[in-house]
Amino acid sequence: FPRHVSFFARKMSSRASPAKERSPLISPASLHQILNNNNSPTKNRLSLIDASWYLPNINRDPRTEHHRARIPGAWFFDIDEVCDKNTTLPHMLPTPQEFAEALARSGATPKDHFVVYDSSGHYVASARLWWMLRYFGYPHISVLDGGLPSWEAQGYALETAPNSSKISQQKEFLPPTPQRSLLKTFEEMEKNVKEKGLSFLVVDARPEPRFKGEVDEPRAGLRRGHIPYSISVPFMSLLERVDEKGTFRFLPEVSLQKKLHSAGITEEKPIVVTCGSGVTAAVVALGFALCGNPNVSIYDG
Repeated sequence: FPRHVSFFARKMSSRASPAKERSPLISPASLHQILNNNNSPTKNRLSLIDASWYLPNINRDPRTEHHRARIPGAWFFDIDEVCDKNTTLPHMLPTPQEFAEALARSGATPKDHFVVYDSSGHYVASARLWWMLRYFGYPHISVLDGGLPSWEAQGYALETAPNSSKISQQKEFLPPTPQRSLLKTFEEMEKNVKEKGLSFLVVDARPEPRFKGEVDEPRAGLRRGHIPYSISVPFMSLLERVDEKGTFRFLPEVSLQKKLHSAGITEEKPIVVTCGSGVTAAVVALGFALCGNPNVSIYDG
């Protein structure tokens, strides 16, 4: 275990600048204070985003729920709408131009402090948008700790008036520059398998029964099992339930480190997280960031 702790410590000291050492999570109390005082810790204007999303079999409409009730001032981001429309794969990364235009339509600017949340309480879609913003090079991003369930559990108000969702008239800002190191392609994954996992360690964020091929995938037509030479770290194993209302939080940092170590993450090689479609993988990537390694990649496929 000491080797594992030093692994994350080295990641933090060698790769993270002082600005990146700030936790990627923001508490409901801190967000409430920012909304009341208009005083972001980054000294930038706040852009609050509801990124809620659910698998089709959950039978929930996050956009309708957002219009019904949301954290005051939040706007809705749909990962199934702002995506690559030239593939049949779900919610793959859009082009830099498409992503920039989606933010511009909301009135956001590149220098904003983006705070993202979702209504699942499991960080699922908020972690995905956190990773997307980082991939496209936006510097100031926080994820609401515990999401909307935590905000409500702490008694903070929701906005229920109709959300007009007006399109901003601001000029489109320039496309961002992707941070290529945060993404792995199919070709890179295939090459790593041929090399028997020597280039990087693949971490699978799906539940263990799916990893083992014991149950069908939620999307029809997908094969059971996992990518060769990958290890299992179910995203829910990094979270703990904190109340009876379904509020979850990440484990404390030391517990996260132990959990990752027990899964077999002890080698100093690049880490790539995967899942079914690149969404819950971002939760595990966020867990790594909380342990001081914000630079793990995601296989978006």
